[in-house]
Amino acid sequence: MACATTVEPPPPPEPVPTPAKKKGAGQRARSGTPKPKPCLPPPDVTGDAGMAASEGLSEAQVKAALSEVYPAAARCLAGVAPSGTLRLEVSVSCGGVVAGQRVLEAGDWPPEAVACTQTALAATAFPAHALPDGDTFEIPLRFGP
Repeated sequence: MACATTVEPPPPPEPVPTPAKKKGAGQRARSGTPKPKPCLPPPDVTGDAGMAASEGLSEAQVKAALSEVYPAAARCLAGVAPSGTLRLEVSVSCGGVVAGQRVLEAGDWPPEAVACTQTALAATAFPAHALPDGDTFEIPLRFGP
């Protein structure tokens, strides 16, 4: 006669807290990618001879979204004071999510501060727009004493 024994698996281990890191240049500002919004529809071409151009983000929309990035970028520079300008090229999908970014010029910004700023920028929600291939623009960041 065979006897079956059921063995319960051990409980999962308790999570171990991550030790706090020393604050300074490259301090992580925030992370996560915002959820994409539905893309805006293309313009109605009725009565326009079938021609119209979709619109991307306005300057006011970009400035409003970037108002969240500036304080985060300043936190990324804790303990350092670069005098140069960080220039980034940013592509935002029609759903308002940062789809790509490229450093055009880092000046004297420490690499950790550049990466931290890019992380903050990637977590920024922009408004949805109607350019199906995304909208690309340049962001110059410079902080003075």
